[in-house]
Amino acid sequence: MFHMMKAVLRNAAVLAVAVGSVSLAGVGPAAAEWPERPVTIVVPYGPGAVNDLYARFIAQKLGERFGSPFVVDNRPGGGNGAIGTTHVQRADPDGYTFLEHQNIIATLGQGGSTITFNAGTDVTPVALIAEAPEALLVPTAIDVDTPQELSEFIHANPDKAFYGIGGLGSERHMLTEKFVKMIDAPMKAVPFSNGGADVMTALATSRIVLQISSPATAQAMIDAGKVKVLAYLGEGASQYAPQAPTLKSLGVDLESHAWWGIFAPNGTPADIVEKMNQAINEITASDEFVEMAARAGASVRALTPSEFGDVVKTEVQRVIDLSIETGITAQ
Repeated sequence: MFHMMKAVLRNAAVLAVAVGSVSLAGVGPAAAEWPERPVTIVVPYGPGAVNDLYARFIAQKLGERFGSPFVVDNRPGGGNGAIGTTHVQRADPDGYTFLEHQNIIATLGQGGSTITFNAGTDVTPVALIAEAPEALLVPTAIDVDTPQELSEFIHANPDKAFYGIGGLGSERHMLTEKFVKMIDAPMKAVPFSNGGADVMTALATSRIVLQISSPATAQAMIDAGKVKVLAYLGEGASQYAPQAPTLKSLGVDLESHAWWGIFAPNGTPADIVEKMNQAINEITASDEFVEMAARAGASVRALTPSEFGDVVKTEVQRVIDLSIETGITAQ
């Protein structure tokens, strides 16, 4: 009887260890082993722009940190990054697909859009990368230094009453329209499908006389003395950006900041989102990234996923309000 009892206890102990091993194998290592294969960061624009610059830097550092490749996948098209964004929205929420986008994401799905999307609810915010005040750019040739002088110039030169936009219904379209109404400068929008260099060339040659953009986009023309920053639409301009006052200090109460961030498909495991948030916050706080962002006119601010989510929801509401105020519908 004694030997039989010892055998039963020994078998029970072996079974308990086995069950415990199965439990640990099924629960513990799953989170610890992520990522087990390459992770994709989708950029909904072509290579070379600021979005791509930030995404590639962060992807490289994430790969070094987690010991697995993080690959940037450029998926441009659809207007305001719609193709790449909806691709991520529909991707498996397994922690292997992320999106790098900027505040333009807030216009997707708004107004007359043909896609069903809301940046505040249809993707999961992961981390803020960088932010920068938008800049009002004008050609140096028109010799204006204040919003009032710009208004006077437009009234005196109605044949020059044009401003540039990257696309109809964009947030910058709405912002510019609100600004020209606030300063009583009746102007018409000129859309540029290619954006970037085409807009800056038109601005530098005074074919358009106003553009809201990042000063980094215009840096070459600014350095050449053909374009200047009239004012910033908020505080926090980089030390490397051209010196200029804020609109508020000039008596125009209109503010706007561009920002860039990382998103994930809804349903992505919370522990993976948290790991990505912590890693990205550490990467963007590094001296190397801080200087890179500053040279592009931006600054860094670490936020939790929840705090970044509040930023996104505020931006979506701002686009809705701007659309109502200006009568411009997001495309």
